[in-house]
Amino acid sequence: MASDDPTLSGSEDSQGGTPASSGSPGWKAPPRSWGGTLLAIGPAIVVSGSVIGSGELINVPVQAAKFGFVLFWAVILSCVIKYFLQVELGRYCLVHNRTTIQALNQCPGPKFRGTGWIGIIYLVGYTLSVVTVGGILASTAGLLDSVFTLNGVIPGIGSAVASKNAWGFVSFVIVFAILWKGVYGHIEKLIALLVCGFSLSVVVALFLLLLFPDPRYPISLASVSSGWSFSLGDITPGLAAIAVVSLLGALGTTANEMFMYPYWILEKGYADNVGPDTEDGWAERARGWIRVLRVDAGAATLLATVITAAYFLVGSAVFSTDQLTVNPDGSSPEIKDWKRACTALQSASQSETNGPAKQIWSSLTPDGQASIRQGAASTETEVSSDEVGLAALNALIGSRDLYSAEAFATLRDGEDDNQEIADQGATLANQVDANGIDSLTANEVQRLNRMLLDATLGTEAIVPTVPGGMSIVHQLSRIYTDTYGAWSYGIFMFGGFCTLYSTIIVVVAASGRMWTDLLSSMGVINYEDATARRRFNRIFQNLYLLAFLGITWFIPSSPEILVIMGQTINGAFNTPLLMFGIAWLAFHTDKRLRMSRTTGILLIVTILIIAACLLYGLGLTLTAGGGGH
Repeated sequence: MASDDPTLSGSEDSQGGTPASSGSPGWKAPPRSWGGTLLAIGPAIVVSGSVIGSGELINVPVQAAKFGFVLFWAVILSCVIKYFLQVELGRYCLVHNRTTIQALNQCPGPKFRGTGWIGIIYLVGYTLSVVTVGGILASTAGLLDSVFTLNGVIPGIGSAVASKNAWGFVSFVIVFAILWKGVYGHIEKLIALLVCGFSLSVVVALFLLLLFPDPRYPISLASVSSGWSFSLGDITPGLAAIAVVSLLGALGTTANEMFMYPYWILEKGYADNVGPDTEDGWAERARGWIRVLRVDAGAATLLATVITAAYFLVGSAVFSTDQLTVNPDGSSPEIKDWKRACTALQSASQSETNGPAKQIWSSLTPDGQASIRQGAASTETEVSSDEVGLAALNALIGSRDLYSAEAFATLRDGEDDNQEIADQGATLANQVDANGIDSLTANEVQRLNRMLLDATLGTEAIVPTVPGGMSIVHQLSRIYTDTYGAWSYGIFMFGGFCTLYSTIIVVVAASGRMWTDLLSSMGVINYEDATARRRFNRIFQNLYLLAFLGITWFIPSSPEILVIMGQTINGAFNTPLLMFGIAWLAFHTDKRLRMSRTTGILLIVTILIIAACLLYGLGLTLTAGGGGH
């Protein structure tokens, strides 16, 4: 396969190596120094643009909010364990100068029009899993709308939904324009800028929490150590098992990024630099470029692990408590509109129906009710919460006497998504209905009660304990604003934009390459025809991009659900399928360049660990019914 960009092979400076001789521009000697090797990496940067994306910005904080520090082990394991799989697929494609589909065609099993079953089935699973990007585009639109709403600013845009849809279209047009030329070198440089933007910001956030501890959001050695107990915690372990599968599919170099990786390797020119195997020194050059590939893959793994760990630890500290946080001035960052919350509760006190708001009101202490009345009666436009009212609500959150199935029945299938109990709360409520409140742990009681409070008051009044909805990125900005201060909101939004947009660009660009590769394998087009290849790349890129825009406009009210669903598919279906293919290819690479015995053992251990995690998580999910003990 020839590189799309002529500067990527046969030149002295493009990758840190030097041509072996002026008469052999078709290959290049690999760099020998660490400096030259670092200058030669690049595919890892593009992969990082997809790896460090929705999983880190959306899935990780959401799972941290649900389960706290206890799943830290799954986060780190998900990042580092797939390194050997990525290297071995890259090794095979580099040595044999084959694309991913062409490589998988070598695996045993049935073929259709010369194309192996793994590649065909994988692209079906891939298409289902990248529904994630529809959620990412929706989150990006929500982020841009949070920064600058178009509602009432542009004629014809008269609602928040219309504003978010308009930002979705703007995002679509920008990605379309960026990828129209589709040259690898341009993509690499753009993604490098975006990766730097979001990497630096979250690491600084973590160090600020560590160097300047905030008692509201503690990160202690004990809490971090608790994340290495290899347990699922005591809050809905069935849902925690699903989370582990989702994290395996979402973090580090996932199956989808592994599938994409050979395209970036080949377009960077690594295989061209090795040259044909008929020339002298081919095996030695190949070993040198495999060393570069290992460093490249290692850089992606290291970067993903550091950034993901930072997102998880900060997210756990900020989101994992179910109690309403009380600032020194008596206010709470979780309360968005205290007057609205107070009015809803006080109005329900006169209702004849024992609905959610009245149940909460009736359970408040007299002092708490007095505080709520005062907040509802205030004539001020903006009313700050007070310590008495917050203390009364926090006492309810820890109480075993709040929940009753009859009082909170309307939250099961609320007509308004903002007033519907979240999945974790519904799971806990089902357990109480079946086995009584004493079947819940103290932490589960707090989670259930807080989710009941969130659903009753709605997202206009309170920030939910587990962030969600079209404004999820805005809610996640608390990772910064609650640690840096309000001034950091813009920094987080910029970092969030870089994180999400890099994923959209890389996934759309790779999708075009995958399907073009598949059609080439089936004989529809000639892969060596660069013009035809670029044309089909654009066709499939635009089809995927249109589908993502359609999802943004017509489907998600909760984009994080799409993100987590797609990543669960990636973990439960795509990962084991691709693992099989990579394992076969690894043991059938040219013998002169095959992995060492030690690497082979580590590869097998990797596969066994991932398979065990997937089987354990899926088995526990089935036996626990998604939320039991």
